[in-house]
Amino acid sequence: MSTDKYGRTGQKVVSVPAGEQCFIGPFDAELYNQGGFVHVDFSVSTDILVGVLSLQS
Repeated sequence: MSTDKYGRTGQKVVSVPAGEQCFIGPFDAELYNQGGFVHVDFSVSTDILVGVLSLQS
């Protein structure tokens, strides 16, 4: 499997069991910046609560 210069092989996949919570990030702008945004997709959209923080220096 090929990787980019950061060792990534594809998308970041995080699986969180029902009833659990998970904090993901921060996302390095050099790696994840997509036109000034980080795009997040969900494979299942039932009972999902999402919070987003924007950290600026």
